[in-house]
Amino acid sequence: MKLKYFIIFFITLFSTSSLGDISTLSIHNEFIKAVVNNKDAKGRFSLETTLGNPDNNNDDYKDLIYGKPVPWTSYTTLLIDNNPFIFGNTDKRLQKRTKTNFNYAPLYEQFVSNNSIISSSIIKDFDISQKIGFYRNPNTNISDSIFIEYHVTNTSEETHYFGLRIMLDTKLGKNDGAPFRMGRDQIQSEIQLSKKDLYAYWQAFDSLSNPNIISQGLLTDSSKSLTPPDSIHLANWGSLVDQPWNAAYEQDRSFIRKGEDQKDTALALTFNSKPIKPNQTKIFKTVYGLGGIAISSGELSLGLTAPKSLLQTHDSPILIIAYLLNTGGYDAYNVSASFTLPKDAEIVKGNLNESLPILQKGHQKQFPLLIKFKKRLTSDVSLSFSVKSSTFKSNSIRHLIDIIDPPKLTLTMPKKIIIPPNNPYITISPTIHNHTSIPINTINAFISDVSESALPAFEYPAKMIQELSPYSSTSLSWSIDTSKLQFPFSFYISATSEHAVNASQPIFLYQSSSESSEPLSVHSKSQAEVPYYLTLKLENISPKDTHQFIINHPKKSATFIHYASSNQVNMPLRYKKSAGDVLFQPSILMDDYIYFNYYVTDDSTLNFILSETTMQSKNEATELPNIRSVIQTLDLTVPSKNAIVSANYRKE
Repeated sequence: MKLKYFIIFFITLFSTSSLGDISTLSIHNEFIKAVVNNKDAKGRFSLETTLGNPDNNNDDYKDLIYGKPVPWTSYTTLLIDNNPFIFGNTDKRLQKRTKTNFNYAPLYEQFVSNNSIISSSIIKDFDISQKIGFYRNPNTNISDSIFIEYHVTNTSEETHYFGLRIMLDTKLGKNDGAPFRMGRDQIQSEIQLSKKDLYAYWQAFDSLSNPNIISQGLLTDSSKSLTPPDSIHLANWGSLVDQPWNAAYEQDRSFIRKGEDQKDTALALTFNSKPIKPNQTKIFKTVYGLGGIAISSGELSLGLTAPKSLLQTHDSPILIIAYLLNTGGYDAYNVSASFTLPKDAEIVKGNLNESLPILQKGHQKQFPLLIKFKKRLTSDVSLSFSVKSSTFKSNSIRHLIDIIDPPKLTLTMPKKIIIPPNNPYITISPTIHNHTSIPINTINAFISDVSESALPAFEYPAKMIQELSPYSSTSLSWSIDTSKLQFPFSFYISATSEHAVNASQPIFLYQSSSESSEPLSVHSKSQAEVPYYLTLKLENISPKDTHQFIINHPKKSATFIHYASSNQVNMPLRYKKSAGDVLFQPSILMDDYIYFNYYVTDDSTLNFILSETTMQSKNEATELPNIRSVIQTLDLTVPSKNAIVSANYRKE
């Protein structure tokens, strides 16, 4: 175990991104590090481990995608109306190698933000951004992988055709020729696989009995946020790097590059050219990183990989792959292998039991099994794989899948809104939150019970959020013409996803009254003469998000004590005693009110001034005066006896 190394790593780790070396941009955590070229071939990337798999001491600081010190050997091709462009800036090394002048899509910006590296380009009516960030691997339950994502927007008024190829110069530490493992196949020479031949993920490792490093590529996931490619081309790197699109294919050609004697593997994920309409955005997303395999050593060594956890709401098939390696030193006869599944599982593809007359020494077999659960999962799921033979001792391995509660969507927005008399149009802006550690995909947000006539021509009742990352939030907005409504009016805002607990909130609209009374009034006094306790009541106000209210009192005459609200909601409030200011941000007070309690020691000069001001940033606060708009002055001054006598004398 590498616990002590984890502790050292966290002590020395002061940032998840590296900007010190301007030739590269990088992000890293305790498992992996992604590096992007920021020097010449901008936008190209590499991947390496930091401390890798916590259970594997052999995979620390090893390459997963080649690219030291500055990445250039992996690149992405954009096919625009059948013309290929390499994403990123021109590269002399590629030009020298291929002796070809390729077309490029140079970057106009590249930066690190929120543990992601974002690279953007504009080329041939398309705005394209590449985003690389950490991804929580379902087979290990940790962020030991990266997502590679492209957002492609057609900015023109015409439909264009667009295709994408992501070429990765893969490597397993020092091993550049470990076989790819997809379904039943151990791929050790060139092959092209179409979509129908692909599984949810592929893996690569050198040895099952003692793997140096295990890599894994995810092609699909349970939340359907990944984009399955139309094909994968596995070949030697030279064959793929020399041709940005439609590289020449020779089945079973060696992974050894022409003119060399060492294997150099690479793969290309191709997304076929398809139309993108004007102003339409398409997203392409795949995942690559470390793989997770449980291993049971023996003369018949076993490996088993499957998701470590599933949501209760999971309803799509899951892929289980079992590995069997004969390490016994001689052939095994009458080999039988079998899965044991929970009773609520049914097989979609694959076999529960398989028999082999002979398994030769040093040979390995793979057993993919696609299963689906018949009903909603409520408790942890156990499955196992076992092997028997007439030659060696039996072996088995067990895997436990944790069943976890689905993430929960929440909505925040004032429930009550007062419509101003001079403008019937309002904009409502709810914020949708994901307070959990699980990303939520394909969120539909919509308003209901609002007629189409109350929505402007440009507005739609439903809007979609592609993905809401863990512990993040996003805001949406709708414009509503309230002149089409009858007051008081109510409607609902909802946020729903198949992968989360949904949220819904009622909103109430009220029309402001031009004859409404002053918002600040006296509620009670403890006694007639000073000193006494005074309670003021505030009601009938409609605040804005960027504004705050202030109640000012003579600092020598009274002291603010505390406040209480009828809706029992905590309110941001500050008391500046030296200025006699109570600053606060209330919610809308239509049916609710707030009590402000003071201790009054002198009422000979007792004015309470209610005003409103715009909240300022720190920079604005140093440059701009803080202008207050007075809403009301509540004068509670009680004249002294001398003042009354003097006033009567002047009157006479």
